[in-house]
Amino acid sequence: MAHTLLHKGDDNALNMAGLEQDILRFLVLESVGGVGDKANNVEESLLAKASLRHVESVKFWVEPPTNKLVRREPAVIPLVRGLCAYAGGLGEALIACTSSNMAPKSQMSWQQHGPSASLNDRTPYATWSLPPGATSCAEYSIQGAARCVVLDLASSGKFMGDWRNSNLCSMVPSVLHSAFRLSCGIKSYALYLQRNQSLSARVEDNLNWIAIHRPELRRLLLSCDDAAIMILQSLKSVDALRIVESRVQSGCRAWVQQLQSQLNSK
Repeated sequence: MAHTLLHKGDDNALNMAGLEQDILRFLVLESVGGVGDKANNVEESLLAKASLRHVESVKFWVEPPTNKLVRREPAVIPLVRGLCAYAGGLGEALIACTSSNMAPKSQMSWQQHGPSASLNDRTPYATWSLPPGATSCAEYSIQGAARCVVLDLASSGKFMGDWRNSNLCSMVPSVLHSAFRLSCGIKSYALYLQRNQSLSARVEDNLNWIAIHRPELRRLLLSCDDAAIMILQSLKSVDALRIVESRVQSGCRAWVQQLQSQLNSK
């Protein structure tokens, strides 16, 4: 994904094929993570910014098939894996791209190296950008993954009494970690933009700069927080929170604990 962000092909046919894939990806992701008028249903009150259309789309993936005799992996599991891979992968790509641009080891240009070159061989003035569609797809991905988890935990709590019986219980740490890494990637990208505007300019407070100059990035950061908060509100017991926190890395754990403290203070 990092190479995709840093290198643009010149083949028109490949570009058109990529455009078709981008449109299809955008529509699929929007169906589960899009924003709309909030559904007037108490049961879905935890699904932030979800319209009735989005709730029904998520239910399609989460609810088990009517044919109980068919034994296979629930469809929602590979869906959430893919959503986490996209959101978390974009965050990791942004971290890789921005770190290589801010601390280059070579002054040779990207055009001289080609797409197979190491990311550390970039110049500090390499031309690349994060497309608006990518930020929207990342937002839909992390929101969709969180919505799937919330609905799955809610249905499992009703019928089986324990959140650990849900299909997605083992993927809760993965969704939280993907949201955290996406948030880290966005902050790293914003810092990169600040530094590349003027090498002599003083770097401002990163979050304030994002709020003022890049509102689309701020919206994505808030979506990462919203996704984690949705899940934390679903894990109502202290034991559940402790289990989840024990399965994520220290940076993500500190982020989750900070969000949980904000919830407790309200």
